[in-house]
Amino acid sequence: MLKNNVIVVAFNARLTDGCDYALQTMRILSFTNRVYAFLLGEPRTWKDVLSWSARHIVEHKENITLIHPFFLVPGQRWIWARNGNYFFNAFIFRIVLFCLYPGLSKLLWIFEPTNTVPVMTGLFGIQTVYDCVDYNRDPFMNMKQAENYILRTATLVVCNSKTLLKKLRLIRKDAHLVPLGFSQQFFPQNVVRNKADFVIGYVGGINWRLNYPLLISVIGGLPNITFVFAGPIEIGIVPFEKDTKRHVQELFRLHNVKYLGNIPKNMIAQTMAAFDIGIIPYHVRYGFNRYSFPMKVMEYMWLEIPVIASDISELKNYPDAIKIAHTKEEWLRVIRRIQHDGWIDEECTKQRNFVKAHTWQKKIEAISELLAR
Repeated sequence: MLKNNVIVVAFNARLTDGCDYALQTMRILSFTNRVYAFLLGEPRTWKDVLSWSARHIVEHKENITLIHPFFLVPGQRWIWARNGNYFFNAFIFRIVLFCLYPGLSKLLWIFEPTNTVPVMTGLFGIQTVYDCVDYNRDPFMNMKQAENYILRTATLVVCNSKTLLKKLRLIRKDAHLVPLGFSQQFFPQNVVRNKADFVIGYVGGINWRLNYPLLISVIGGLPNITFVFAGPIEIGIVPFEKDTKRHVQELFRLHNVKYLGNIPKNMIAQTMAAFDIGIIPYHVRYGFNRYSFPMKVMEYMWLEIPVIASDISELKNYPDAIKIAHTKEEWLRVIRRIQHDGWIDEECTKQRNFVKAHTWQKKIEAISELLAR
């Protein structure tokens, strides 16, 4: 395990969004290292500081120091101004780190290409771990060029799925596979299941990633089964999602659909425990979805819930634990079979054993071992 290092973890998601991959990584690293979170998605501007609405640039949370980049040059809507501000902040931060910790090793830990190239440039001379958690080469994301730079220059490149590994190794031959990551702290060994009806559920973002036409069609074909959805409604994330709001409204108007809202993290396990089937109905025409490895897979499987998913490439590697369905007819057939036959104990055991190999602790240990080499 990494020890006595200064580790800067840079990421774009807001802490309030439940950015689990960053939060869990920092939590484990902070036990034995000095950890700084570089909050690229929560910069501070002159307006923030002068209005005192968000005046703190440096904050502390448990063992982690939170750094909000300060945008000295206004006009962050222009890429040159935004990149210049990130570079300036990273460069000044580098000077501070080398003054505070002259004898300790430094490490930059990044998860996505967005806004990270100027940070890498400003923190020059520091080893970089590219912890790739998503497929970032979809044309609509416009991150291919930035990721190419990261793949060429990072000290270590790791990813969480065999599917992503194949993609990354087209450019970076020595990319490595590591566990996905699962937070067992919110999922106790035994969860009480208080339920009567047959319930199919989804917990996660209600956004552009879901295949709404398929979902609505499947739900309409099972009028006597309750479908439960929980998670934040996220509209306006990507430029092409013009129909998402209408689709969400249409989905929630169905008589056998219940929306529980954005439930807190400590309620997810109890909510999922009421499911007879957990679903991942992503729209796979987008590479970002097709080549993903959704973390909710681990949560469903830990609770020994049958999983049905769209044609997501990585999930095809686990046919015993996850059922893939393409069309409405296939979804209906799989659901009815599980409703009739149940889920055998042998499959439950396989699910639990699989999840035990994918904890956050095991992931950090694997990356630490690779760095030690």
